[in-house]
Amino acid sequence: MNDSVIAAGTASVLVSVLLGLVAYVWTALALQAVFRKTGEQGWKAWVPILNGVTLLQLGGFSGWWMLLLIIPPAAVVLYVLMIVACHRLNVGFGYGAGMTVLAALLFPVWASVVGWSSNRWVGASPGSGHRVGPVRTGAPAPAHAMDAPRPQALAWHTGAPAASAAAARTTTAGDRMSPATGPVPAASGPLSYAPAGYPPLRRWIAERHRTAPERVVVVNGSLEGLDFLARHLFGDRQFDPVELQHFARCSIG
Repeated sequence: MNDSVIAAGTASVLVSVLLGLVAYVWTALALQAVFRKTGEQGWKAWVPILNGVTLLQLGGFSGWWMLLLIIPPAAVVLYVLMIVACHRLNVGFGYGAGMTVLAALLFPVWASVVGWSSNRWVGASPGSGHRVGPVRTGAPAPAHAMDAPRPQALAWHTGAPAASAAAARTTTAGDRMSPATGPVPAASGPLSYAPAGYPPLRRWIAERHRTAPERVVVVNGSLEGLDFLARHLFGDRQFDPVELQHFARCSIG
């Protein structure tokens, strides 16, 4: 009887150790893929404590929060911070709140989906801030960037700005700004009224939402959007759209 109890206990311990090892390897492989997607070194996923520090830093928290592990009651705070860090990572990968719930309940599954899916890292969410901690410290902005003069913003909420408001220059997208002629968008520029919108932007949106660019329409504002919708609904039928003069552009002489 005693021998059977000892054998059963030994088998239970071996199975537990084996399952724990499998879970550890699975989670480390998945986290390694997540870290590599975000530009981190993949080997950090295999080092206990360091993998948690790296995850916190990717979420915008200090890695020193991992010290809460030595205070069992405070580990709940660390758990909450980990979930918030996972949520911010989800935003950077284009996922929603559902993936945050998955991270809270089944972390290895969450890491597998994020690490081995086709979604690409597009950057940290706005709330993540600098990643600071015992491994990485936030880098301050260069002095020349702080002192550089900022160009005056041009108001587009009432339509194209006056020609006198724009200095002669050529943007990277190819839009020509001239004091004599005003803004002259290039045929495929980001400010042009090309059919369905700026093609590179449509491709980026389609890739982010995993659809075809042909199914994405980008408009420059409500007027173009209403015009697009009216033409789609009414086709070639004759109609006379009328707009109330609440839009400032309508009252500009």
